[in-house]
Amino acid sequence: MVTFATQNVIMHPPFTKLDILICRNLLIYLTPELQKKLMPLFHFSLNPDGILFLGSAESIGTSTDLFSPLLHELQVHQIELELQNAELTQARDEMESALEKYTDLYDFAPVTYFTLDHVGNIRAANLTAATLFRIESSLLLGARFSLFIVNEHRQLFSEFLKKVFVSLSKESCEVMLTTKGESPLYAQIEAIMLGAGQECRVAVTRIL
Repeated sequence: MVTFATQNVIMHPPFTKLDILICRNLLIYLTPELQKKLMPLFHFSLNPDGILFLGSAESIGTSTDLFSPLLHELQVHQIELELQNAELTQARDEMESALEKYTDLYDFAPVTYFTLDHVGNIRAANLTAATLFRIESSLLLGARFSLFIVNEHRQLFSEFLKKVFVSLSKESCEVMLTTKGESPLYAQIEAIMLGAGQECRVAVTRIL
């Protein structure tokens, strides 16, 4: 809770149970004697772990038995935060670099790759996949992979996909695919569940 109130620190009784007391640029207008009298009052006003915030030109004077400076601790903490920030920035840069390399390997791989979810929706497809089906990669996203399989083999693929998501090893099957403007083609499909268990990676190889 934050309370705003007008108070004469010299004449009025002090507040109590404060977490922080900000007197920035107040003490510089008071005599050293008055500053010395106010320090015990400030200490009384604060909770045991309370903080007295002073201006850069002010100090606690001889009241070192009542207050201990936090500036050094804050500076050390700031350095620690800066080091952590540098480490996080480096880790982010390394992750972005690794992601860029992975994206290049995935998109430009000569093998046809898809990423499917449990029901066979296409979550990702590389450029080779778009070339195989003669359709833009963006148009493949969200489509059912089974739509590119001939009707006679869709049930086979459905059972295969279920097996992929309960198996810890790579599974494979052979189906006939339909491609835009061309005759159906036989292909071998290899798939393995990805780490989170929500998607699987699919590689399609044309059987000559």
